[in-house]
Amino acid sequence: MVMENYWTASDIEINWKAPVIPYSSLAGIPIGAPLYLLEKNLARYVVDEKNNLYQFEESPVLQLRESIEDSGSRYLCFSIYEKSLTNWNLVFDSPDNPSVETRALVVSIKENKVLIVAAWLVDFLDETLGVYRNSYQGKLQHGVKLGDRVDAMLSITDLEYDSNEELFYPDKNYGGLIVGGAPGSLEDFPDQIILSMRVTPP
Repeated sequence: MVMENYWTASDIEINWKAPVIPYSSLAGIPIGAPLYLLEKNLARYVVDEKNNLYQFEESPVLQLRESIEDSGSRYLCFSIYEKSLTNWNLVFDSPDNPSVETRALVVSIKENKVLIVAAWLVDFLDETLGVYRNSYQGKLQHGVKLGDRVDAMLSITDLEYDSNEELFYPDKNYGGLIVGGAPGSLEDFPDQIILSMRVTPP
């Protein structure tokens, strides 16, 4: 972990293929990075300031929307700008169906530091291509990524399913990562895929 007084702009290199590193970073955005440095870095990726459009290395064009909770927590939500990239037409009659996920990357900020970095699977699988082309492409050290089966994580760690939050938590020997699936337990939905990954602090 980089000490606060020693953070530099080179410590943040946002990339759609940068690895998922539990407790540390996702998409090249480090946990604990100061907000001012993140904002300075984000300015490099603006492609349309009027519409808040950004494009990171290897990413599709994303639209930034910010929100602030009463607690003071701040969220930077980067969503797919062109809905056709979600392949909504493979499943639904309209791009406005509430099940069409457009959130691609969310950075949670607390006390002016990056607290959590999360990525979502935003495109439905085109069977003719066999890949998810527009979602975040980063992988864990063991090769697991968005769109893989949740039970692929079992070769790395045990998973505990929280039915209230509808999320999977690794065991204490792994940690630093939260995985979203069906929602539902692996017992109920053994074939479910990874729909979200969140890197959390120690």
